Amino acid sequence: MTSSVSPFKTDLIVHAVCFLMQFLFLLPGGLAQGGPTPPFVYPFFLILAAITLVRQWESVSVYGTRLILIPCVFSIFLYGFCLINELGGTFWAFYTPRWFPTAVRIVWMQAGLLLIHPRVFIPVHHFLSRFFEQIYEKGYFHRKLPLTLLIIGLLMWLLRSQNISPDGYDWLKHSIFEKNWVRYLREPLGTFVLRLWVLGGIRMFHWDPYISITILGFVCGFIATWFLYGVFQFCMANVHAGYGFALLLSSAGYTQIFVGNIEIYALLQLGLAVFLFAAIRYLRGDSPAWLPGAMFGVLFCLHLSAGWWLPALFLLPYIKTLIVPASTRPIRDLSLLLVSCIAPAFAFGVFVLQYGYGGNIDAMWEHFWSDEVMNVGTDAAMFHAPETFLTPHYYMNMLNEYFYMMPAAFPLLLVLVPAFRRTHRALPHHCWLLVLAGFYLVYTIVWRPDRSFPADWDIFSGLTIPSILLLGVYISHLRLPENAIRFILYQTVVFSGLFLLLQLLRNHFKISDWPLFI
Repeated sequence: MTSSVSPFKTDLIVHAVCFLMQFLFLLPGGLAQGGPTPPFVYPFFLILAAITLVRQWESVSVYGTRLILIPCVFSIFLYGFCLINELGGTFWAFYTPRWFPTAVRIVWMQAGLLLIHPRVFIPVHHFLSRFFEQIYEKGYFHRKLPLTLLIIGLLMWLLRSQNISPDGYDWLKHSIFEKNWVRYLREPLGTFVLRLWVLGGIRMFHWDPYISITILGFVCGFIATWFLYGVFQFCMANVHAGYGFALLLSSAGYTQIFVGNIEIYALLQLGLAVFLFAAIRYLRGDSPAWLPGAMFGVLFCLHLSAGWWLPALFLLPYIKTLIVPASTRPIRDLSLLLVSCIAPAFAFGVFVLQYGYGGNIDAMWEHFWSDEVMNVGTDAAMFHAPETFLTPHYYMNMLNEYFYMMPAAFPLLLVLVPAFRRTHRALPHHCWLLVLAGFYLVYTIVWRPDRSFPADWDIFSGLTIPSILLLGVYISHLRLPENAIRFILYQTVVFSGLFLLLQLLRNHFKISDWPLFI
């Protein structure tokens, strides 16, 4: 006799029963109990993970590739590892779920496993497509954009980070002192903008620096996101650009930077977004060469780590000749790029020299190479010592750092490794993105932060945008059915997005030992 209940309905019933049983087991100790994940959770996790994996295997014929299993297996492994992880020091990036009550961990795990079920993906995808089409048609992205920004801003305020790092406290404290910003020569324009914004908030609204810097992060996030959406639309196939953009939004190395993170990196991300937009317009032949050059000059003044993107800047004229064959003046364009880049950087440097150091270039140069600027840390070392790369501790730290900033990068890399031969021929701008991400990756490998992780986790957040953009571009150009690429991206967004939600909540509810208000 054939059962009238479909396999999908059976799976939903099993999910509901497992959810109910786990909460019944929790009741004697209270739903708010924390501590290690209770042993009774693991059998239910294994049952649900097995169901998800079996259904994914059955759907391989629908999607035409086994590559859809990679983000599924990755997600299942990470859900299990995060539940069992008790090594908050060694695996600090994977410890985020452990900070929450067991009930929250159960909801997080079950939601993640249910959302990557193949039969759930299709209705969720259609719902999201209709939702964004409707709000676009109703004008929430143009005519009613201020209302949209207000709603998002309120949500960001409710989720704002209150987990202030020692560096964050320094920004709060020193932003109120006159002329103190000229001492921060690694990010001179960034600190100048921060100082002006905080001063304006104090004089016009009597805001504390914490409120001013938080709102500045919101504003930077809105503008950067607007520019980057155009970049993703150009670089990725249109049918996948939405999910590719969601990969970036679901990364803490991007979103958390704008949601109350008291640091300078919101301005760095904004500067990078504007430069990328200008560079893409130049590559398409829609803007002159001086525009990306000028934007890069401003970006470099915002934070000197942008210097690691100089090779990508120099390559722009050559890449354009490959995209727009009619463009046959790369030497002239390169000259314009360099002049327009140097001009704002030189002008601002002269301003800092005169205003902050009274024109004494020796004093400014000496301060630049002091332990307060470049030679940071207890041993005044800018770069890691060679023997550092022989220690397991270094690689464990960097694994945590990369995962905390952009967990989406890991399953995408795992998909690309076996599928790289299936990629279409690389387009010129793909190679340019590889240079953009590659040189900054070198910076994250060799540079020695003055504070240990996770206190200084955001120091390498500039890697997030080029890395996610690069990986999304290569995934979208695989020789795979469109529905398979979409499902791979969707599964990655689900895990990364749910993990980001825990990161945002953790940083919001963990009130720092450092005071928020000066």
